Amino acid sequence: MVTGGASFSYTRGPDGKMYATGGEVPIDASEESDPDATIQKAQRIRAAALAPADPSPQDYKVAAMAIMMEQGARLEKMRELQDRLKGLDSYAQAATALNQRTGGASA
Repeated sequence: MVTGGASFSYTRGPDGKMYATGGEVPIDASEESDPDATIQKAQRIRAAALAPADPSPQDYKVAAMAIMMEQGARLEKMRELQDRLKGLDSYAQAATALNQRTGGASA
């Protein structure tokens, strides 16, 4: 998920020392090979983005992207299930037709 090290931006304080005032961590937000893996990845990304005590606007943007990614994967799972159900329905129709042609005899 993390694709590189953290990078920070610094500001010089009134005492002359440098203080980290911002930062970012690059992440891999690509979809996985199957919807379940994508859902899990999206949930981890969202959790990481919202982990800071005071999330930044960018953190909220990443969390929103992860939510959309998760919803897309859930939609893909639903479509796959619908396709499987259509296949089962076709099988049931064929079995019913065969049963009617053979007069309801069973093997």
